[in-house]
Amino acid sequence: MDVPSEELTSLALSAQQGDEGSREALIRLIRPAILRYVLARGLSDHDADDVTQDVCVAVLAAVDRWRDEGRPVWAVVFAITRNKLADRSRQRARRREALCNDMSAHDQPRRETPAELVEQDESAAEVSDLLDVLPASQRDVLLLRVIVGLSCGETAEALGLTVGSVRVIQYRGMTALRQRMSSETAVAS
Repeated sequence: MDVPSEELTSLALSAQQGDEGSREALIRLIRPAILRYVLARGLSDHDADDVTQDVCVAVLAAVDRWRDEGRPVWAVVFAITRNKLADRSRQRARRREALCNDMSAHDQPRRETPAELVEQDESAAEVSDLLDVLPASQRDVLLLRVIVGLSCGETAEALGLTVGSVRVIQYRGMTALRQRMSSETAVAS
C-alpha cells in the first residue's frame, strides 16, 4: 500500500473545505487498509465489512475536526479502527453474557450451522491466534507492516513511533512468531 501521508493530509484538508471528491478519494484510499487490518484480527468477512464501514463513517466525521499538527491522518484512522474493534469486542461480550443469562439449565447452546462454519476463515483464525501471543505494540506493527502493507515510515507515523523503533519491534515480533511456530512444530512431531 503506497498511499503517502502527504496525499492523505491533502485530501483531509480539502475534505474539510467541503470537497466531496476529496472525501470520496480519502475513503477509497483508506478502506482497503482498514479492511485488511480488521480481517487480520480474525473477524469474519461480514463482520470485517461492518467494522470497516463503521470506521469509514467515523473517519469522515473526525476529518472535520482533524488539524494538521504533526499527527498524521493514518494515526487517526488506525486509532479509530482500534477503538471500533474494542467496541465490537465489548458488544460481543455483552451479548454472550446476556445469552448465558437467558438460557435455562436444560437449554442447549446454539450450534453453528454448516454455512456459518464455512464462513469462518481458519487461516485468519490461526494468524489471529499467533498474533494474540505478542505484545500489543508488536502485533500492531506486524499487522500494519505485513497485512495492511504500510511502509516503515507510515507505520511509525500511524503509531507515533520512530522508524527505527518500528524496525526493532517488527524484528522482535517476527522472531517471537518464528520461535512459537518452531516450538509448536516440535510438539506436534
